[in-house]
Amino acid sequence: MNDNPLFQILFSAGAIFIFIGMFMQLFPPREINRTYGYRSKSAMQDFAHWTFAQTYCSQQFVFIGMMLALISVASIFIYIPQILGIFIGLVLVLLAFWVLHRRVELAIKKKFMPVE
Repeated sequence: MNDNPLFQILFSAGAIFIFIGMFMQLFPPREINRTYGYRSKSAMQDFAHWTFAQTYCSQQFVFIGMMLALISVASIFIYIPQILGIFIGLVLVLLAFWVLHRRVELAIKKKFMPVE
């Protein structure tokens, strides 16, 4: 078993992202709610925004999860001290959440906001 913390964090996070994305694809939230699904002000604006956001977010979860898993495999070949590996891994996971949020919000805006 690989004891590289960067590998462990990124691979685990990637697997979780993929699982969440697939779960959201199989069991999308049927109605706007504050409990389950991608919830933001723009996503909860109306039902069309909501359904688009759920579909797009689930696809992005899978894609970003695959990217995290791919980076984790690459990290096997790089020596990084344990504390630095933990720090980099956590920063990359937080960055992945930010990228996910940003991509979904931009997609909602592009699809539903009129072009001036």
